[in-house]
This record gives sequence, C-alpha cells and structure tokens, in this order.
Amino acid sequence: MPIHSPNLVVSPRRPTWQYLLLAVLALALVLASVWISYRRGMSDAGYEQGAHADERSRLNTEIRSLKQSNAELRGLLAAAERQLQIDRTGYAELDEALQTSTRQLADLRKELGFYQNIISAPEDRRGVVVQQLDIEPAGKPGSYRFEVIVIQAYNHKNEVKGRVGLRVTGTQGGEQREIKPQRDPGEALVLRFRYFQKLRGSFDLPEGFQPQQIVVTVTPDKQAPVTRSFEWPLT
Repeated sequence: MPIHSPNLVVSPRRPTWQYLLLAVLALALVLASVWISYRRGMSDAGYEQGAHADERSRLNTEIRSLKQSNAELRGLLAAAERQLQIDRTGYAELDEALQTSTRQLADLRKELGFYQNIISAPEDRRGVVVQQLDIEPAGKPGSYRFEVIVIQAYNHKNEVKGRVGLRVTGTQGGEQREIKPQRDPGEALVLRFRYFQKLRGSFDLPEGFQPQQIVVTVTPDKQAPVTRSFEWPLT
C-alpha cells in the first residue's frame, strides 16, 4: 500500500522477470524480421538465378542451332563452288572442243576445195595452176622457208613435168626492185606429177631489202609458163 507524504511519493517496484520477458519478445521480433528478410532475399535470388539459367539455356540452344545452320550453309557453299568449278572446267573443255572442231572443219573445207579444184575446176582455171604459197621465217634475218602447191586441174591425162621459179619485188634504198632470191643450189624445184605436187625450199633476201610481193612461175615442158603473184605475207 503506498505511503503518502507531503514531500515524497514511493511507487511499488516492477518485478525483474517482466523486463526479461519484454526483452525476449523484442529480440524474437527482431530475429523474426531478420529471418523473414533473409528468406525473401534468398527467394528473390533463387528466382533471378533460375531466370538467368533459363535465359542461358535458351541462348545456348540458339547458338547451337546457328552453328548447325552455319555449317550447313558452308557445306552448301562448298558444294556450289565445286559445281561451279566443274561447270567452268566443262565449259572450257567444251569451248576448246568447239574451237578444235571449227579449225578441223575449216581445214576439211580447205582440203575439199583443194580437191574440187583438181577434179572439177572451172574452165578458166583448168590445166596447171599455182594453188597455194606459204612462207615463214627460217630463223635468221632475211631467211625464209616456203611451200608452193601446184595442181593440174580437171584434165589429168598427161603427166606434168617442168620447173618452178621465184621472184620477189620490193624496195631497197628507196628504189623499186625485183630480185631472184638466193636459194640453196641443192633444192631443185622440179615438177613431175599428174594431180598435184608440193615443193618446199628456202631462200635468202639481201640486207635492207623490203619485200612487197612474191611471184611464182611454173614452166611446164611443152606448155606456156603459168604465173601467180602473192602479196608478201610477212611484215
């Protein structure tokens, strides 16, 4: 029971166990709050970690798919390049074969024309004819090799005998000249044929001589000479 005094008031003292209880309750509340925060943080962290794992898995799957697609595209590109190379090789071979066939056809036509001139020449080209002349350099300046073809067109009853001569016209020292080219004495251009004959030989031109034209003269036995001029084929 409180004792009242005009100058002093004395209140009754609270038991110590009540303070301890309050302290325990406060500590429990603090621990509970900390535990709840910790669990929430762990939960959030686990969610984010799972989300990142899912994203990584998705990206890895996409990377593998892109790598596979890239490998397939590289394979297709390599196959296309191989096919293109094969096509190019095939086209090149086909083009070469076509060019070869074209050259062979031209040669056959030339040969056919050659024999047609022998067998069935027009009236104005019957008899002995200088059919063709080919010239090429012989290696040293002023030296040349030649091949001349003489035919007997249409009428082949008689054998042709005779000789072939060459003359070259051109300029030397600013003056027009006609010369008989120097030939090897052992190369006799003698004719003896019934259908055609090829004669080969070589000759030299004097230094400084500029050829312009070469004249082939065939002189058959017991017949008039036959002459044909060719423009100089070399420049």
